[in-house]
Amino acid sequence: MVGISDAISVLVHTCATAALASTIAYHPEIARKRNSLSDMELPKTVVIYAIIGMMVGFLIGMREDLAQVIGFTIFGLGGLMRFRTDVGSAKETGRLIFVTLGGLCVGLGLYSVAVSAFAVIWLMVLVTERRNVFELFARFEEMEAASAAAKTYRNFLKSSGWNIVHESRGSLKPEVKFVFSAQRHVGREEVIQYISNKIPLAERGVIEIRLQ
Repeated sequence: MVGISDAISVLVHTCATAALASTIAYHPEIARKRNSLSDMELPKTVVIYAIIGMMVGFLIGMREDLAQVIGFTIFGLGGLMRFRTDVGSAKETGRLIFVTLGGLCVGLGLYSVAVSAFAVIWLMVLVTERRNVFELFARFEEMEAASAAAKTYRNFLKSSGWNIVHESRGSLKPEVKFVFSAQRHVGREEVIQYISNKIPLAERGVIEIRLQ
């Protein structure tokens, strides 16, 4: 068992790790170059894996007698989850490794360590997942139509109150692409419905929408 001082120490370490990792994950120069859903997900993944590394170090420091066992167990499970379990993205793998690590803390009787770390991750998810991020493709038969549609879609997204993260037009293919974020209650079907209601069919093109 661990005391309140250990719980506070874990809380401070977790917050410090998240803050330090965020300076790299959300660096303005990196943010400026984001142009896809995977780029938008990467900062969250970086922070989660940084916290996992901190927890491994913290666990080993508290239970030096089990350092080798803890190390082999964590990285063995991490490899198994990443390559033998279909959990989707690297971010989801990181979350799975984290909750496994939290379960290990509980199994070792380090309840306050687990609670403190889970509390920080819970708040981080609440903050970073408060908006949905979409990738919108609109494809046309002619380059002129794609150029005109870019302005139409840009005005539509802004008037809907959604934030445009990235905009691009195909240099060889007549298509436009937007990466944008919307309120949490807006889903893929709502976006399609908004587009159908506000953009004429002749200017719409063939659309494809991906949700983060």
